[in-house]
Amino acid sequence: FLRSKQWYQRRVRGHTGPVYKVKWSPFLQECFLTCGADWTIRLWHADLTKPVLTFVSSTKSVNDICWSNVCATVFGAVSDNRIEIWDLRTTNLDPVIISSVSDPDTRLSTFLFTDNSNTLLVGDSSGLVTVYQLRNIQEPAHTHIQTLRDIVLPVPANQSLSLSSSSVVSSGPER
Repeated sequence: FLRSKQWYQRRVRGHTGPVYKVKWSPFLQECFLTCGADWTIRLWHADLTKPVLTFVSSTKSVNDICWSNVCATVFGAVSDNRIEIWDLRTTNLDPVIISSVSDPDTRLSTFLFTDNSNTLLVGDSSGLVTVYQLRNIQEPAHTHIQTLRDIVLPVPANQSLSLSSSSVVSSGPER
């Protein structure tokens, strides 16, 4: 964050090992994903100090992540031997698509959605780039962006948390 020629710095701890990638959402400027050696992908809101959601689907490090440029709730990831596609409109427990690599010696290293289509590129340790085409991913809609916004920040940003002696009233994110 850069304001008035000063750097504002904040550190957040979410992973238990090295973080390999950090990617901002192309649809929601305050939302980002991280992935790392601890087998997890984490969904963050920039104003919060803890991840909003943590995704775990295998026991391998997650080498790369990328948001879809077509649908706000879709992102993908690669671990050593598999590609995962997640759609938060469907579930946040498991990927909606998992594709494993047939060669056990090939390690998937990088992942990228193309700018204006459901095509994705996956690079591997043998020097190959494989092109995939996703099907049945809907075009962007206001509701998909709102769905992501509701997941990342379910309470309006202009409210704050308050505590009474008899109950907890949720009125905003933890800061």
